Amino acid sequence: MRLVRNWVVLALSTILVVSFGCKVRDYDQCVTCPTSTSATTCPSGQVGTPPNCSIPTPPPTPTCPPGQVGTPPNCTIPAPTPAQAPSLTVNIVGPETVPVGEEHRINWTSANCASVSRSGGPGTNWNGPTTHSGNDPIKVDKDTTITFTCVGLNGSVLNKSVTLKVSNSSPGPSPSPSPSPGPSPTPGPSPGPGINISVQPSTQVCTPGQSVSFTATVTGTSNTGVSWSSNSPSIAALSSTSGNTATFTCVSAGNTGVRATANVNGAAAFGTIGVNSSVTPAACTGLSFSGPPGATYSKASLGGGSTPSLAATYTVPAGCEAQFQSSNPNFVDVTPPTGGGARVYFLNPGTASVCLRGVRSGAGFQSCQSYTTAP
Repeated sequence: MRLVRNWVVLALSTILVVSFGCKVRDYDQCVTCPTSTSATTCPSGQVGTPPNCSIPTPPPTPTCPPGQVGTPPNCTIPAPTPAQAPSLTVNIVGPETVPVGEEHRINWTSANCASVSRSGGPGTNWNGPTTHSGNDPIKVDKDTTITFTCVGLNGSVLNKSVTLKVSNSSPGPSPSPSPSPGPSPTPGPSPGPGINISVQPSTQVCTPGQSVSFTATVTGTSNTGVSWSSNSPSIAALSSTSGNTATFTCVSAGNTGVRATANVNGAAAFGTIGVNSSVTPAACTGLSFSGPPGATYSKASLGGGSTPSLAATYTVPAGCEAQFQSSNPNFVDVTPPTGGGARVYFLNPGTASVCLRGVRSGAGFQSCQSYTTAP
């Protein structure tokens, strides 16, 4: 009987070993072995569910919106890059004094000038808008001062003058006695110290039948009145004035200068009108500048700071080349449409017109808004 029992225990032990992984210590006792289990979580620093564990991708570095600089949340709109100060150099090539009837030659160069003009020379070909650099002959019959005026991209005005002197070519026979000469003629007006005149904008573009306006500013005196004229009324004629603002009617295709003369001393500043043919390429017919709408904007209501601004809303059709221009960037300026788009900056108290204009093949098309910056 004991033998039968031992065989039964041995058989059951074998079954337990096979079925349940038990080890038998003796014939009547067994111990259950630990059951191995699979991992249910990923290692530290990994994500997912085993066996699909992976190292997580780090979150992207935050960046500021287009047109802003800094690191979130400290993003700001960058101030517009100020225009560089203008420079103007004028020299007499050769001797300063030449015999009567011979020519002088003047060389001039400029940088960062929106426009360059000259005055004091003989004839209309020497007075009015000119190129930004040149080397031209000039003939005068008496001592003459030629003044070049640069209107800088930053709105400042720079004047440079040279004096051309003449002398008798050779001494002739002694002249017969003559009566004593009368009093010397009163010299013409010359710019007074600290008195400057400028014209904004420097250039206007139109087609026949349209009108454009310029505004003159005289500083350094309480007498700020000016008079206006057109070099070529057949191209653009003066039609009206209001204060120091003049309106010209565009008549026929061509380019002409306009002149503002200060009443106080005769100093002059110039602008240019380009009149295009009335048949204008249609590339810019859909050009528009719609916002921000023309109105008065308070710097305080725009968040304060030195350069509060608003995004510009505009449409430039495909194939149209256009650019923004402010009539007075000291008051209101606009950045060019690059990257995140153009912005209108409200800088100092004053009023200015901001226009989006077609250039080259689209010249003559424009869309404008008038803004006033309040404190």
